[in-house]
Amino acid sequence: LCPFARRVFDGNLIRYAVTGAADAETLREALTEELKRLAVTPAAEVETAFLIHPRALVDFLDYNDFVAEAEQLVADLG
Repeated sequence: LCPFARRVFDGNLIRYAVTGAADAETLREALTEELKRLAVTPAAEVETAFLIHPRALVDFLDYNDFVAEAEQLVADLG
């Protein structure tokens, strides 16, 4: 993990969410739901989340392409 994550890790403020998504569209839906959940959860409970997707975007280049979509999704959701 990033060295800046120590505080949230030690504080048990990270949510680990695993999705069964097997394609980019289903992963996008899971990411949308996780972002919305994170936005309404008090920072005293969860400050960051990992969306773990072992079945989707297994090729790094596909994952890398998806990052731009994810960033746009964050912007769209405000």
